[in-house]
Amino acid sequence: MIKIQKALEEYVMQDEIALSSMNLGYMNYSKYAALIKKKMEKIALKKIETQSLVVSLSRLSKKVKTSNSIIKDVEIRNITTKSPLSEIVYGSDKATVNTINAFYNKLKLSDEEFYTSTSTSSELTIICSPRIADKLSDHVKDLPIMRINNLAAILLSIDPKYYPKPNITYSLIRRIALKQIPLAETITTRSNIIFVFDIKYLKSIVELFV
Repeated sequence: MIKIQKALEEYVMQDEIALSSMNLGYMNYSKYAALIKKKMEKIALKKIETQSLVVSLSRLSKKVKTSNSIIKDVEIRNITTKSPLSEIVYGSDKATVNTINAFYNKLKLSDEEFYTSTSTSSELTIICSPRIADKLSDHVKDLPIMRINNLAAILLSIDPKYYPKPNITYSLIRRIALKQIPLAETITTRSNIIFVFDIKYLKSIVELFV
């Protein structure tokens, strides 16, 4: 059997809404205890009194309030947008990768243009300005697995101090998720987080971060 406090803490730490409401002091312990009672009994493998859960929740709330919130306050230093963009996906066989690398090495980008690539064991994804996408399509003999046009990107510059900290990308992507806006790609570096999406959402997403 698992101790109630341990089982409860593991459960609440995976419930974002409960964790946030507890951290902000909005939680109704009695109602939440009644809601999760059966689940806690299943986890702890024993019967649990609702009042015992209320007491455990009260203890846990003191710990949660003295720890960092799951949602971080991230200071954004600078915001840059790029549009329009295209996304091209190729297979990542050695010949195709070598061809694309050779193309990139000779590529001359203007300040207004954009190019980034991500490689996995099966795919090579390139997001770039349409002019570059057209030239790349002419340069690579193999047909792409996918090409999508009319995309846009927002580049959020943040302090590198955030790099080793948890929930930074989550705290920013959460703003977009709450608006039910689909993302094509998410790219992170030491001091930048980039979201790529359909260009029709550009205005809405910029408003989330200004």
